[in-house]
Amino acid sequence: MAEIALGYIRLDQSGSDHAGEERAIRALAERRGYREPEVLVVDRDALMPTLLLVQTIRRVGASVVIAPTREHIWTARRGLTEEVTVIVVAPEQVWERGHRWAPFGSSESGVGS
Repeated sequence: MAEIALGYIRLDQSGSDHAGEERAIRALAERRGYREPEVLVVDRDALMPTLLLVQTIRRVGASVVIAPTREHIWTARRGLTEEVTVIVVAPEQVWERGHRWAPFGSSESGVGS
């Protein structure tokens, strides 16, 4: 049985063509052999977008989250990779479940430097 992927778009991080981002998520999922993913689109005014994402991951049983760019998932990346593999469409990057992130403040973390 194929793994379940979930697409994730945050409109506060989205370009003007979030429909195009959704198509890109679906195309990447198909290319990697995942079945047609549900895509969670989170409004700009959402109070806790990460909580909405985690609830949806659990509801659909996803083992993979696919986002258009890293900005859509970056603030939640550490927690997400405790539960799922995270894939970004552009540029295509994959962080497997259990990925060990560099410590905050290190030059590799992208935070605090």
